[in-house]
Amino acid sequence: MGDNVFTAWGERIWEEVIQTVPVGPPEVRLAMGHQALFPTGIGVHGDVDGAYLTTEIAGKPKFLILPKALLGLVPGTKKHLRRPCARIRRALYGLKRAGADFGEKARRILISLGFEEIRDVTASVYVKGNILLIVYSDDHYISGPEKEVRIEYAILDERFGYSKKGA
Repeated sequence: MGDNVFTAWGERIWEEVIQTVPVGPPEVRLAMGHQALFPTGIGVHGDVDGAYLTTEIAGKPKFLILPKALLGLVPGTKKHLRRPCARIRRALYGLKRAGADFGEKARRILISLGFEEIRDVTASVYVKGNILLIVYSDDHYISGPEKEVRIEYAILDERFGYSKKGA
């Protein structure tokens, strides 16, 4: 999809796209340094499973053009529609603003869990006690004392649903 998002009437949608800033070397050094501060310091990665599909899409309404072959399979649809479409209500991989929409949802959740956002760095960096959390799109990196990291990881996993692939 990317830039090619249309209304139900076939008009192309133009809107300002908010994109997240990628994690760079400063954030990686920050996490590694933070982890090294503690005798039992560890860093753990969490990948949110189906992150975008749990997020309401913001901005102007967006529609997905449906293949006509699909119409015969869905009861109550009309095969003669010129441009059959469905409104997109959830963020989808490929939509430019999907990462930013999920990032905003994640920010609200993290603040509700007691995390404080550090605004003087480029990426989404949060702290809570001895825990440092770096967020990029649907990836989380948590560092700090091992026991505290494991407790916080469990809380975040319950709230976000980390992928169990390779676990």
